[in-house]
Amino acid sequence: MEMKRRFPTEIADSEKIFYLTCWGGPSPTEDYVWFVNNSDETLDYVRPSSGGGATTDDDVIPMTQNPDSVEYLDVKPHEAVLIDVYDEIFDGDFVISWGVEVKSRSLGERHFASGLEKGSAPNVALYWSPLPEEIMKPDAPQEPVDPGNVAEAYRDSSKRSLTANIHFNKGNLLYGVDTELLNTCGLQLSKESLRDGHLTNYRFLNEEGVEIFRTLDLDRAMAFVHGLKAP
Repeated sequence: MEMKRRFPTEIADSEKIFYLTCWGGPSPTEDYVWFVNNSDETLDYVRPSSGGGATTDDDVIPMTQNPDSVEYLDVKPHEAVLIDVYDEIFDGDFVISWGVEVKSRSLGERHFASGLEKGSAPNVALYWSPLPEEIMKPDAPQEPVDPGNVAEAYRDSSKRSLTANIHFNKGNLLYGVDTELLNTCGLQLSKESLRDGHLTNYRFLNEEGVEIFRTLDLDRAMAFVHGLKAP
């Protein structure tokens, strides 16, 4: 396979540290598959290491890639290297796990791979930045704080609360409907979409922008809101 390197003009957000994407190709039915180093670290090496297979009747046709067939040295931050070519005609029937072998100072030697995919060229993250952690109890660092207790402490300190009969459900949090109701107790909701929209980080901030509570769990976010209601 021909070796190619480039610095793409568009890059994914920093949440995707390593990812695969496609640009260009040698023919209308072929796509170049690129590995993008979206970290701040130069990688000692990157070696393609994809595999998969297809079935025909009772036979299995393996598809493997020798990790030593291509090696890119000193892959710079935000640099992309060509690791494969996807042919929609010849590869479309194969189930493929796209992978790379990577070595760096912080990670050591690691293998990263996508899940098994079929019928399309890859656009997938291989390595994500860490998710925000839940707030833990000061006296029990392995146990998340109780959302209701945090809400009660906020009510006591701020002397503000939601009215007991206020209607607020999961739809308000999911779709941002009527979240200004939280303003009545001096809070605002900040939502951050993570993992390509599969997760949401719910953050409740006071009027000074100080974080009062955060969670990736919708039920815990609702428990905090319910805890803001006047007893």
